[in-house]
Amino acid sequence: MTIQKERKKRKLPNGFTSSKPVQKLVSNWFSLDDTDDDLPIKQPIEMVQEYFPQDILGVKVMFPYVPYQSQLDLMKNIILSIENGQNAILESPTGTGKTLSILCSSLSWLEQAKQKRLEELSKRRLDFQKLAESLASLPELNECTKLNNVESDKSVIKENTSGVHGSESTGAAIEPESFRIPKIYITSRTQKQIHQTVSELKSRCQVKPKVSILASREYLCIHHDVKKSSNKNEDCQALKEQGNCIYAQNEKRLAMKDALPEIWDIEDIVTAGKKLQACPYYAARNLSKSADVVFAPYNYIVDPLIRNSMDMELEDSVLIVDEAHNIEQMSMDAASAEISEIEIREVLRVLKVYGKGMGDQSYLFETEDLTNLVNTILNWIQQYKSKGFPLKELNKTFRLWTGNEIHKSLKAEGISFSLLSQLEKSVAQLSTPSVVELPKSNMVKEQIKFPSHAINTLQKLILSLQYVFQETPDNRNEFKVLLSKSYQEDWKVRREFGDYQFALHFWCLNAGVIFSNLGNLCRSVILTSGTLSPIVSYAKELGVHFEHTLEAPHVIPDENLWVGSISSGPDRSPLCGVSTWAIHSKAWKTDPQWRACILP
Repeated sequence: MTIQKERKKRKLPNGFTSSKPVQKLVSNWFSLDDTDDDLPIKQPIEMVQEYFPQDILGVKVMFPYVPYQSQLDLMKNIILSIENGQNAILESPTGTGKTLSILCSSLSWLEQAKQKRLEELSKRRLDFQKLAESLASLPELNECTKLNNVESDKSVIKENTSGVHGSESTGAAIEPESFRIPKIYITSRTQKQIHQTVSELKSRCQVKPKVSILASREYLCIHHDVKKSSNKNEDCQALKEQGNCIYAQNEKRLAMKDALPEIWDIEDIVTAGKKLQACPYYAARNLSKSADVVFAPYNYIVDPLIRNSMDMELEDSVLIVDEAHNIEQMSMDAASAEISEIEIREVLRVLKVYGKGMGDQSYLFETEDLTNLVNTILNWIQQYKSKGFPLKELNKTFRLWTGNEIHKSLKAEGISFSLLSQLEKSVAQLSTPSVVELPKSNMVKEQIKFPSHAINTLQKLILSLQYVFQETPDNRNEFKVLLSKSYQEDWKVRREFGDYQFALHFWCLNAGVIFSNLGNLCRSVILTSGTLSPIVSYAKELGVHFEHTLEAPHVIPDENLWVGSISSGPDRSPLCGVSTWAIHSKAWKTDPQWRACILP
């Protein structure tokens, strides 16, 4: 049989040859897409001109295409979960319009919720008018009482109008439960994925909410010195604390009207920040407080230290995690930590310098209890240095404890959960500057700030110890604690601290330790991805009850798929199975029929 006849029989795209018979359908559609976190080059956005309204559970969803059944099922589960304050875990294969379905359904629900709120406020306004008319008809009621009642009702209406349809208020006023509109957090693994989601929102969604995007200084900092720094966080904080960053001082300029497009991305806010000499990093953080929708990498939500540092409020919010197949590992990583002995000794040095009553150079920070904790940990490490390290891996040796064993060992040193809770508050107080009279300065007063790197290490240490000091033994045993010993490569560090470096490792083995807290905080948690099966076991690992589950089929019909073994491409060159071929071969340019393949 000729190659042409064979190709026709197997429906093989022109230019490819196969050495094996055609095999039947594969279950998923794979696309070649790199996973770099570099943002793609900005391309012109083609705006959708026509929408196809869909009535889903009473919510009018404006969809830019005629939706597939799998998209309708996905949107139905999302709306049902948000409306009822429930959780969902939804699997929809890659290439089925999952991200667009997430945006259209959640934002349409948000828009309708705002409309309901306006209707409620209008009803209140009518009730207020009727009350005022009734009061006016009572001659025995004095004018002062009337005025007080009217002003009281006006204030109620003013407070509850905050945050509706472009109101300038941040919505910080205390509101009745029925008037609150949940903030929606849409998260993904990388900034590149977030960029793609925002592009979908710009071009294909009719609803345009107030948005903000949270990102690291790596993406948002525009200070010429900090951008080049290998320690951007500390350098940025130092400049801001000293008042030497003009961009941080001007960050409110980016909140002005018309400073940013209606829907903006990282490139937009960085460009505007350079033009207005305003800091995109702090502006994005402040804009997130009044935004309807906040986009962020999901480690910002999962990691409690990052979440607290970004002042993110998850109470009664809607959390949507796209590409959630990595959320289990991310949760375990968020509850794990590595703290070197050198870091702990540096904290001790800082506590002595800045602690009250520690000498002539000391300031007014209360650090005695924190100093005692750090000394206890250092003495405990010193105690085990001489006992040997029975486990070995590559160039490191270890000593290992279970959660219950480390709890028993450190409890004997006087550490307890209640003590750690008190110390957590003490660390929070260190973030408040202390005003002191500097010695020999003619009564000059100065604000002294506790070093941020020491605060970060203390937070990490105390949080890790709190996990292993939980009340229930079952929870404690979800952790392993290691003390490691390795050769110190840096000769400068060796000269000061010795030939070997030691570190404490806290390993979390259960994602539910972290993720279950999110389920308790949020109104609704929705996980979506193309690969979540088996869903039942995945949900159990996260420690959250998911009322709604979905395993949607693919939208591509069986007859549109061909699976086989391909030995060479259109140019007759052999397929060697390396990723560079897929990027550089003419195969992807010369044959529009060929959309995806799996290289061996």
